[in-house]
Amino acid sequence: MSVVDSALPLLRRHLLLLVMVWTAACAAALLYFIHEESERLQQVVLGQARAVFDRDLLFRRWSAGHQGVYVPVSAATQPDPYLARLPERDVITPSGRVLTLLSPDAIERQLLATGASRDFKVRVVSPDPIRSENLPDAWEGQGLAALARGQEEVSTYFADKGQTHFRLLRPLTVEDSCLGCHGVHNYQVGQIRGALSLSLPVNALLAANRRHLASDAVGYVVLWGLGLGGLILGHRRLRRQLDRERSKSEELSRVEGDLRHLTFHDPLTGLPNRLLFDDRLNQAMIHATRVGEKLAVGVLGIDNFKKLKNTFGVHCGEELLKRVVQRLVATLRADDTLATLAEGRFLLLLLKQGDSDDLTRVVQKVREALREPILCVGEEFFVTATLGVALFPDDAVDPRGLISCADAAFSGAKVLGRNSYARFAADFSRRALETMTMENRLRRALERGELELHYQPQVDGRNGRVTGAEALLRWRHPRHGLVPPDQFVLLAEHSGSIIPIGEWVLDQACRQLREWHDQGFGELHMAVNLSAVQLRHDGLPRLIDRLLRTYRLPAGSLELEVTETSLMEDIQVAARHLRSLRRCGARIAIDDFGTGYSSLSYLKSLPLDKIK
Repeated sequence: MSVVDSALPLLRRHLLLLVMVWTAACAAALLYFIHEESERLQQVVLGQARAVFDRDLLFRRWSAGHQGVYVPVSAATQPDPYLARLPERDVITPSGRVLTLLSPDAIERQLLATGASRDFKVRVVSPDPIRSENLPDAWEGQGLAALARGQEEVSTYFADKGQTHFRLLRPLTVEDSCLGCHGVHNYQVGQIRGALSLSLPVNALLAANRRHLASDAVGYVVLWGLGLGGLILGHRRLRRQLDRERSKSEELSRVEGDLRHLTFHDPLTGLPNRLLFDDRLNQAMIHATRVGEKLAVGVLGIDNFKKLKNTFGVHCGEELLKRVVQRLVATLRADDTLATLAEGRFLLLLLKQGDSDDLTRVVQKVREALREPILCVGEEFFVTATLGVALFPDDAVDPRGLISCADAAFSGAKVLGRNSYARFAADFSRRALETMTMENRLRRALERGELELHYQPQVDGRNGRVTGAEALLRWRHPRHGLVPPDQFVLLAEHSGSIIPIGEWVLDQACRQLREWHDQGFGELHMAVNLSAVQLRHDGLPRLIDRLLRTYRLPAGSLELEVTETSLMEDIQVAARHLRSLRRCGARIAIDDFGTGYSSLSYLKSLPLDKIK
């Protein structure tokens, strides 16, 4: 171990120790400051409360010493019924004015009633009051008990309607001046007959204290940050001096390694790229020629990968791609090679291939690897792949030609549909010409009346009663006879003729359903399949609405079936159109559920009536 390597751990430990000591010192200082401020606030609040209390008590003593005050009788000031026993309670002045005697307690009550521009409240409470308004509340009752035990005063904070109050309770001792009014109540001098309860609002004091604490706390935090920054800055400077030479060497080694890896590998999946694949293929072909073996090159593509990425997002697509690669790599032999060709497409180099059975076993392994759903970003996806394979030296004797043959086989497999496999054949050009001829013929099939609908009954398994029918499209070809839909619907979608054909199918199915209803079979419904191209077509909701109105079909009598794959091609457009179709009165069913990129969270948002 070098001197630099041994010094770095020691340097880190010293820095950590200094940071802990500095942080503890700043935290202790801040806590001490907060404690002192809390004590100071308590003394200020208590001082104000005691001052108000003493002033109120002084007023009561003065008023009691004068045995009350005479004031004019008015609507607000009426004779005190508790002083009715006194003959001099009411007097009439020479001018004829009527005056009444107010006791000290009555004066205090009037001051409290009128507010007298005060923001605090003082009242007399007693466990055995003469008046009911002097009954204590729960806290005052507990305070009176504490005062009875000899406690000098009781205080607390409480909140009421957004306002914080400081409450103070101090005992009221009977004095000589009190006997003038309360002598009849057997009061004795020195006796504690109750307490004065003070409620003082302290929101302003608390707010000022919080501002003071906040400003000083910021100062402590800034001080701590400056000290911490100084420690870290010093550590970094020393660390840079120790690391400079070593970092240069490590960075150079890392960059060289990354460049070497990126030159021959895909950055997302880590698989070999085309450059490394070509090199391995060239070496494998030389070895196979020398020992007389065969090898195969395959082009494998994830079905509808671009549509999946557009639907679920780039991140989901990349994560799904990584999961697929993991399964494929685990399926292949150690000597075989899986390489990245393009987005969602791969190259396979399969060594020691004896016959077509070997290729069939490879295809079966690939399908088995992708049979189970793949969990990606919290969703389950069912993935399929299309594979085209070419054999060396049967199909080509050079690397470029062999890859071209495999790509041609892949294109032929795509025509067969998802999850298909094809081996290169010399007659691929002839098949492509036949496909083009079939497409041209299909464009004229509707005009020539070659299309027809067959109706398959739908039966209730519980009672055997026919509940409806499913419209099945057939093409009666002049030379090939009756052609099933799986042999021409895909061609119709690629050529664009599926839109007029689909409109014709819907019109004929609704017309037939109207005839059945007119014949007395009004409970029957009709199911019609929609292709992915039809589902994305903006005119579909208007067409369904027009047909239901034209043929006077009740809501729910027309059921439109869509496949899961067609939904997932553009989930947003599909969901919008399905909601429009539901509003028109059509029922929606999803067919072949679980065979495509299934996602229950997406399907839950769709207006579906049936899942098949």
